[in-house]
Amino acid sequence: MQFYKVIFFIFFISHINAAYCQSETPIFPFTFRPITPGPVALSLGGSSIVHMDDPFFAIQNPAKLPLTTSPQFTLGLYNAILKEISHLDNHRFSGTEGANVSEFKVNYLGFSCPFQLFSINMAAAISYYPLYSFERSISFQQNDENAMTDQRQWDINQDGYMSAISIAYGIQFHPDWSFGFSLNFFQDDLFDNQLKQEVLMQGYRKALIQFDEYYRQSISHEYSGSNLNLGLMWQISSRLKAGAVFQTRRENKISSKITETHGFNGNHPDSNIIISDSDNLEIPMSWGIGLSYSLIDNWKLLMDFRQISWEKLRYTNSAETTQYISGSTEGFQDLNVHMIHFGSVYQSKHAIGFFFPVFRMGFSYCTDRGMIHPEPDTTIGFGLGLVGKNLDFNIGYQYQRYEDITQETAQAGTLRDRIRNNVIGMSLTYRIKK
Repeated sequence: MQFYKVIFFIFFISHINAAYCQSETPIFPFTFRPITPGPVALSLGGSSIVHMDDPFFAIQNPAKLPLTTSPQFTLGLYNAILKEISHLDNHRFSGTEGANVSEFKVNYLGFSCPFQLFSINMAAAISYYPLYSFERSISFQQNDENAMTDQRQWDINQDGYMSAISIAYGIQFHPDWSFGFSLNFFQDDLFDNQLKQEVLMQGYRKALIQFDEYYRQSISHEYSGSNLNLGLMWQISSRLKAGAVFQTRRENKISSKITETHGFNGNHPDSNIIISDSDNLEIPMSWGIGLSYSLIDNWKLLMDFRQISWEKLRYTNSAETTQYISGSTEGFQDLNVHMIHFGSVYQSKHAIGFFFPVFRMGFSYCTDRGMIHPEPDTTIGFGLGLVGKNLDFNIGYQYQRYEDITQETAQAGTLRDRIRNNVIGMSLTYRIKK
């Protein structure tokens, strides 16, 4: 009996050493999702480039800033309930029912102030907002006779956000044209700019000798970087408006910490810790154009078109460069993505107390999704606004549907996911009348 224990112990030690040699490569690649900026955009299927009656205009298109007339404060909240349905093409792994991921967060806090200088309309704004969510929860069972333990339960959890402090400025340089830009700063010591991923495995083997195995990998990334957003607005006619936005590439410096712990029959050896300040995350540039057309005085139709090349979303450490969301280290996949967003806004002329109700609905779909991308393939949304003299309240809902997200894992083959997400956003805006 002691002889078998020695053999198993030698095999276990060699397994640990091999794992330590590969500790810089995550077992499961990272994932993130863009956060639609605000309840109005949620209800309009993501349409936001040209729509003026959206309190989140400073981060959607800074060229809308000088077209406002009053200083205003805005607070936004959102709640998302996410379900990720996963499976692996490796027959030794089977997906289990993962827990719902629930998020509740302040997703906007901002102040904007229009003013005139040399008889020219201008405006400035400062905002806080999260751009991406890293929240995730998936689980698997592994039945593998070639593994140290033949019955394993894997649980993968991610937490964190990538958030920005934005300083924006806009100028109306022509009665029909306005231009704006915003500088966005990402610093973990200011607000949420951190990812935490935990991979937990618990396994056992019931054979001649019964024993259990424990593995835990914890990864922490702290992000710091900046980028520039540019915006343009054009009043083509009394009923037709057009706009464009451009977001520059963002280089994020990463301070990372990876901790790995293995255990055998209840004995947990010392953890292996790797700390690095030289990692880098590159988020690609993106651009979009939008149109707004007024069918009648109180009914508008909106359309946005956006493009982003997610294949350039790359994570680089001292060992290799990885396509961040696909997990591929060579032969990067084509992840070029085109999105179209449609929205409709109707403002009632009949007041409810001190407020006029605004009804919104919209949808979006992906016309060219490449192999994988963080945005949903289709969405549908609707919402309600109450517009008063000084106070506005908005609420919006959006159902998001993802299909065939493919990621390459370091050990278990290709991971395929489907995501269903229900998002509710709310905002409160107070305008200071002059």
